Amino acid sequence: MIRAVAITTAVLIFGKSARLVHSAKQLHNNKVSPVKYANDIHVTLVIDVKTYQQGVEINLWTRNNNIDKMTEEKAAQSTEPTLKNLYSHVKNSQQVGSDTIKELYDSWVPSYDKDLINNHRYIGPSKVSAVFADHCPIKDASILTAVLELLHALGFTNISGLDISQKSLDVAAQKGLYKKLVCAEVGKENMPFNDDEFDGLVCSGCMVPSHMSPSCFREWVRVVKPGGIIALVMRRAYVELLEGEEEYFYDYYKNEFDTVVEELDEGKRWQLSKIYFPGYLKDCAGLALVAKVL
Repeated sequence: MIRAVAITTAVLIFGKSARLVHSAKQLHNNKVSPVKYANDIHVTLVIDVKTYQQGVEINLWTRNNNIDKMTEEKAAQSTEPTLKNLYSHVKNSQQVGSDTIKELYDSWVPSYDKDLINNHRYIGPSKVSAVFADHCPIKDASILTAVLELLHALGFTNISGLDISQKSLDVAAQKGLYKKLVCAEVGKENMPFNDDEFDGLVCSGCMVPSHMSPSCFREWVRVVKPGGIIALVMRRAYVELLEGEEEYFYDYYKNEFDTVVEELDEGKRWQLSKIYFPGYLKDCAGLALVAKVL
């Protein structure tokens, strides 16, 4: 349920992903080697195996919202009232405040996982996990309770959570899996973290109108250490015109996205790569952004 976590040197196997299983085995067998981004960007791993085996605490902050939107047609056909309300807020994002979004997620607590993961085949968490795992020995996935239980079983206990919904945090607290829980809105002010505090940042489905905007990238670069990895998955239609997908979102995000990305590129704050994939949310195309902080 919770959509943001910080993890200590976390090795995570999400679902039945053979890729993540392989990555975890590599780490344990001391066979981890530098890996290669798409577009020929090479990345040096954040930590070595000896550091991992010694149990040195490495923080990973994850903003994993587990929420994106359906197309307008599918939203209209949806039987889940919360998804209908969400889509309405997304379409009218300029008139929707953060209190409305908090209330929506608070009310969604009982059926959140079922509505998105089960009913709408949302693969954002598993996709961003695989992308991140390919580029760093610190592994992460969605913040579903089962995932956190796996982390604890593997010996990772330095887990902090951040979410806009206090009720989501309350549910997470009942599991006793978090070292720290923070209720905060990301984007309108600095995150409650120090500069260079974390070794990686993972975001799935937060780049949605009325949720987060690309201006958050500046803050993400601030809290991730040089050499750390940022991985984000989102709808491709937000930054590229795609046939059959709404232009509204392109108009909403494109200019700001290009401006912030260019600023961080030219300022040598990160090295960025793009990965395209299908079926991000039902029939919607997905985009993964992977960056090494400089």
